Amino acid sequence: MSFSFHIKKENNVLIIALNGSLNNKQQAENLLEEIDFYFNEGVNAIILDLAEMEYMNSSGLGIFISILTQTRNRNGEVV
Repeated sequence: MSFSFHIKKENNVLIIALNGSLNNKQQAENLLEEIDFYFNEGVNAIILDLAEMEYMNSSGLGIFISILTQTRNRNGEVV
């Protein structure tokens, strides 16, 4: 299955719904670039909705660690 994501911003919180299989570095980088855009707009909290995720390899796991680190560096949190 392919990978897709949907981002919704509510106040300074991003809700990110991930769908499918996150299994290559380019997909992970695309997601991080999109999140970086919102970080620059003042977002400091992220909710990750993984209900529709089917598979994730080390690239996907690495992106989650990057998201967590960047959010905490902005005194925010990821759930």
